[in-house]
Amino acid sequence: MFDLKVDVLASTNVLRSLIDATETEITRHRAITPGFSALAAGRDFAGHGAALNQVYSALHRRNLELMQQTVAVTDAARRDVTTVGEADTHNEAALDAVAQQGLTWAK
Repeated sequence: MFDLKVDVLASTNVLRSLIDATETEITRHRAITPGFSALAAGRDFAGHGAALNQVYSALHRRNLELMQQTVAVTDAARRDVTTVGEADTHNEAALDAVAQQGLTWAK
């Protein structure tokens, strides 16, 4: 049998910290709109400037999506750790009740 110990409080605190930090970064990310003026590329390179602007905007959107996915996955992990902790507490209580009755089981 494995002796697996999960510190539910520490685990959920770390996961909550990651969620909070990522949500803070999402707020900062949304406050900034990337832009590259077509003229910034130079007089004869307006098309390149427009293309760069599109790439910067696409990267900005994709980074936002990735951060939102990070929050979703981390929150799912936090819920799973909580579920494992609750199941462990329940099972521990049930096994303690069996042990208190003097019952044993074969290995």
